[in-house]
Amino acid sequence: MAIAQFTPAIIGGIYWKKGSRHGALSGIIAGFVIWFFTLVVPTIVTAGFLPQSLMDDGLFGWSILRPYQLFGMQEMGYVSHSLFFSLSTNVIVYVFLSLYTTQTSKEHNQAVVFVDIFKYSTIMDSSIIWKGQAYLPDLKSLLDNFLGVEKAELALQEFTQGTGRELGVKNYADPELVNYSERLLSGIIGSASARILVGSVVKEEEISMEEVLNILRETQELKSLNLELKKKSKALKKATQELRNMNETLRLNDMLKDEFISTVTHEMKTPITSIRAFSEILMDEDLPDEDRQRFLDIIIQETERMTRLIDQVLDLERFDSGRQKLNLEKSDTKILVLQATESMLQVFKEKSIQFELNLQFEELYMHVDEDRIKQVILNLLSNASKFAKSKVMLNSFIDESKWKLQVWDDGKGVPEEEIAYIFDKFFQAKNQTSKKPVGSGLGLAISKKIIEYHDGEIGVSRQGDLTCFEFSIPIQANEKLNQTYTTADEQNIDRR
Repeated sequence: MAIAQFTPAIIGGIYWKKGSRHGALSGIIAGFVIWFFTLVVPTIVTAGFLPQSLMDDGLFGWSILRPYQLFGMQEMGYVSHSLFFSLSTNVIVYVFLSLYTTQTSKEHNQAVVFVDIFKYSTIMDSSIIWKGQAYLPDLKSLLDNFLGVEKAELALQEFTQGTGRELGVKNYADPELVNYSERLLSGIIGSASARILVGSVVKEEEISMEEVLNILRETQELKSLNLELKKKSKALKKATQELRNMNETLRLNDMLKDEFISTVTHEMKTPITSIRAFSEILMDEDLPDEDRQRFLDIIIQETERMTRLIDQVLDLERFDSGRQKLNLEKSDTKILVLQATESMLQVFKEKSIQFELNLQFEELYMHVDEDRIKQVILNLLSNASKFAKSKVMLNSFIDESKWKLQVWDDGKGVPEEEIAYIFDKFFQAKNQTSKKPVGSGLGLAISKKIIEYHDGEIGVSRQGDLTCFEFSIPIQANEKLNQTYTTADEQNIDRR
């Protein structure tokens, strides 16, 4: 009978989460008291140690408190009577005190483990149960701060739906919810940091030195990961910018190619139209000899114009493919410059442009391809004549073991956004003095290739109101200049 008094506490501990230690102990004590009064006291009375009036009149003279007839029940046997009232009192006291007293964190955690041991979701880690007890509002606030209000609400809904459990009892969070919250935070700030934060809202939970060391290690790892992420982010930004630049270059080249095709088509169409028109006129037998000769000269000029355009396209293709050869000869650069500028004097005169030539050395011999270097100088002077308002100046000098040549003009200059593309093929500046850009857009591109084939450099700059195109070529050693090349074939250098 005495052992039976433990039954309500045991069954309640297995199947009822709200049972408390105070309720269980009080129920057991109450059950023992009733058992002692209904079975043991009558034996003591029979032995003569207590008065018989206790059995006849009841405790304190109350008939409802007679040991064998509690509350007037006479039909039951002594043992059944004692078992019924002792267990009933035990259960009533246990349930009443459990409901109206607050469980400690340990009691609540143990109740969760024993009562819901078979109800844990397979996705929940039920092996770790916090010893402390957390207030539900504090835990929600912690999740809101790190997950955001919406994500925190979704996480709590997933918890209740996935486990079939309530978030907590009254204001106390369910222990498994505390554990679930720790795992959520671990994915954001690391397991040790999450443990520290959750521990800050859990009562009766002490943080060990090992956990403090873990958070320090995780912090160091996060710093390293952050640095690595910054490096990768910079590399990604750089790659993205390079792709954008390449895309912009491709877009610009496509646009320039379209303009080039339009320009070349126009440049080819104009001489063809002239050749056809004058050829039809020449078919007239009555045409005077003077007019006939003039028309023939025009046809030849237009043919030469077409030939130059085709040669430019072919030159650029050979340079780009690496099949172009240079005919290097020991050349007097001073004479080379004079010969190149002589053919442009008439152009400057017709446009009323003042031309100034400054050769700042007496003699300079270099191994260069004379025709190609003349072509570069002519391209630069021709380009200057398109932009100049009133003056063009050519300077040629030696600077730091390099032969340098500059062509200055007082034109509108090269816009900042066009400098990067000025030497690209098909490019034509938009600020020429003529309404429509003149030329094929290949002259400067070919000039750049020629200078680069001579191991030199070419560029453009702006100083005040003047624009300067400049190229420089390294001066070869004296002993190389004194070498004698017997044939032109020996001087051809394949720059592929």
